[in-house]
Amino acid sequence: MSRQILFENFLTLRGYNVKADGHCGFRVSAYAMGRGEVAYMEIWRALHQEINKRKAFYVKQGIMPNIQSNLDRIYPTPSTK
Repeated sequence: MSRQILFENFLTLRGYNVKADGHCGFRVSAYAMGRGEVAYMEIWRALHQEINKRKAFYVKQGIMPNIQSNLDRIYPTPSTK
């Protein structure tokens, strides 16, 4: 049995047709987690809270050198709109 066949048996590809409104990545994540796309705001807030809570970790790892810019794009505050 080849690696390709093993990989194909392991991987299940799915497509989700979500509303394309700028939040589609969050909608797909919510849908893929079994919550339905309407739960996208929970995913959105949870991601923002996680990054905000662990800023030092993400900066130290070099994952997000300009962390505030990333946070503002995920969840804009009134001053960044």
